[in-house]
Amino acid sequence: AYSFGPFAVVLLLTFMFAWIYLPETQGTTPAELQAEMVKKNAGRSYHNMDIEGMTSHAPPSQDEWEQALAMLVQLGDDDSDEEAGV
Repeated sequence: AYSFGPFAVVLLLTFMFAWIYLPETQGTTPAELQAEMVKKNAGRSYHNMDIEGMTSHAPPSQDEWEQALAMLVQLGDDDSDEEAGV
């Protein structure tokens, strides 16, 4: 019966954090979000990642995802053939 109190406090604090500090992203494209994050974090170094250079990279297209998935499926089929002794 008394375990609800701490849970309610943690839940309230989590909700307040999300409401105050997390940005609203509705109606924003992934490219716009990425550009905003790159601009916000331009002065930081993340294990030798080039943050400024990432603005020119577009997210992968549907064709690129399909090609990568087909390659993974093909690699998986090749591995299963080797395990079966074919």
